[in-house]
Amino acid sequence: MSLEEVGSFENELLSNNLLKEQFDDVSTAYELIKEQLQLKDEKAFRNRLLEVMERREEVGLPPSKKRSIWYFLLPLAATLALLLALFLTNRDSDRLFSRYYNPGQDPVVLAYSHQTRGEAGTGIIQYQNGQYRECMEIMQNLSEVDPENLLVALYYLLASVEIDLQEQALEKLGTITVNNKIQLGQSISWYRSLALIKSGRGKEAVEILLPLTEEQGPYQSNAIRLQKSLLK
Repeated sequence: MSLEEVGSFENELLSNNLLKEQFDDVSTAYELIKEQLQLKDEKAFRNRLLEVMERREEVGLPPSKKRSIWYFLLPLAATLALLLALFLTNRDSDRLFSRYYNPGQDPVVLAYSHQTRGEAGTGIIQYQNGQYRECMEIMQNLSEVDPENLLVALYYLLASVEIDLQEQALEKLGTITVNNKIQLGQSISWYRSLALIKSGRGKEAVEILLPLTEEQGPYQSNAIRLQKSLLK
């Protein structure tokens, strides 16, 4: 809300007891977020949120007052619903992703980052400079010429993860044959699994991680630990 709207809302809270009661209900639900979600009590939280919203619907006020309450409380209810979805769906996923996603210290990525010749090198430089969309565009064009180029696929994937476009990259990677016996193939599988985790698709990530847990390489130990965390 703008400052003017905030002031108007606060003034109405002081003079409108019904609005104050409704606002306190929503605020109480908001305060319950941490407790309920820590317990993963999704059903109780949803019931509480629905109770608040149903009470608002049942209020017998003149149309103008109903609109005023709806105008101010609908964004709050929407925010609560969004927070509920984010916390329940991505809380553990975000924690695991943040723990394991660190291409800047990945020896495989660092080794290939020095291959800055040709058009693929231009894309790598864009990635290193934080120009992720530009990197994706370059790698997209190169992949149309050489769909099985794993270096291009790796940096397309890494760039997509940085700007939350991993679903786009995951769809594209589904058509590529990855050899997990070579380090570049293992690197793609590793970051593909992390992209899946970031998207809340942990079960699929477990399947991608399996070859890495069985194949000796730079990702094996982390793959084993990450898979165990996903299977808990």
